[in-house]
Amino acid sequence: MLSMQWRVRPLRRLAMLGLLGTRPRPFAGIVTLQPDGCWRLDPGPGEALCLERAWPCGAWTVLRFSATAAERKLVDVALWRPALSDSAWRALHRQLARQASLSMRAVTKETQ
Repeated sequence: MLSMQWRVRPLRRLAMLGLLGTRPRPFAGIVTLQPDGCWRLDPGPGEALCLERAWPCGAWTVLRFSATAAERKLVDVALWRPALSDSAWRALHRQLARQASLSMRAVTKETQ
């Protein structure tokens, strides 16, 4: 799998609407899914990020990342559908579904 990139907008508008319960740092730039399944933000920390949660919506998708388990710094990013091509939007949602199914499989394997 090749790395995939999507353009990200700041979350100020969504935070004002009260859609998110926490106050993460706003981010604008590029989010990249690496072939190994890790995510990176550019500009941002050079370290790999873990996808904590995704909130898909018709007009945008919000992704919450954590840097490391010890620090628990959360970063929320919004990907706006009008800013992406249809194929990029579908690819993003395919990858989110793939990661969700893989994490469910890992939890199931650990509990057995």
